[in-house]
Amino acid sequence: MSKKIYVNGGIVVTTPFFREIEASAFYETPPEGAEVLEPNEIDENGYAYLEISEDNPQSIFNEYYAKYDYATYGCAPFLYNNYEDVHNNYKERIGNIKEIIDLHIESEKHQDILYRMFYMNIITSLETFISDIVVTKTTRTLKDMQTYATQIAKNRLKKSLGAKWEQDIMEFAIRQPYSNIDHIINDLKVLFNVSFFDIEDKIDNHFYHRHLLAHKNGRQKDNEYFTPTKETLFNLIKDTDNFANQIYDKVSDAENSNN
Repeated sequence: MSKKIYVNGGIVVTTPFFREIEASAFYETPPEGAEVLEPNEIDENGYAYLEISEDNPQSIFNEYYAKYDYATYGCAPFLYNNYEDVHNNYKERIGNIKEIIDLHIESEKHQDILYRMFYMNIITSLETFISDIVVTKTTRTLKDMQTYATQIAKNRLKKSLGAKWEQDIMEFAIRQPYSNIDHIINDLKVLFNVSFFDIEDKIDNHFYHRHLLAHKNGRQKDNEYFTPTKETLFNLIKDTDNFANQIYDKVSDAENSNN
């Protein structure tokens, strides 16, 4: 359950892993039921403020009210995303790649190099989409964060409570790779209690080829090289779009049914 926090001074946020349920400034007196915190910093002009930093974190599930200013520096915008934002960001990234794929390239050598890069970037866009879905869910409520910590992160993080624990969970979740189909399906199943499917193992196959390009320069076990064509790229986009749309639709339905 969220708390109301009132700072008897200003609030300055310097950690990227922070957001709040609500934030307001210039409150002469604390809102009813608020816990009062005193400033922990004073600048050269005598301005007293509470610095919310990685060393002095506060819970992202609280409301914050300041007697003076409320200022944020460098907060991660994706922590404010909803699922539609995440999906739209993915579509924007893929749209940008489509525009470049259609550019005419005279040199076949340069075209091959670029197409390999495009292939990897398309897969990376899908991974970013899945990661952002997971982070959005994990930071939605304290209960969701606890589910992630106990069922996905498990013993890979120090067990603790409080705001520092929240910071560690967010950083851990953001750093997780999503280039393994079993990993993806398992994590989404845990968080949303919904089953997801990689039809005909298409995404798994694309992950394999991205691995070849990223770690073997495209060289396969028969010593031939995997080099995508324009048709390959557009088929890849079709498959990643279908998978991303499946995730977005099922996640949205699951969340709507719980509201």
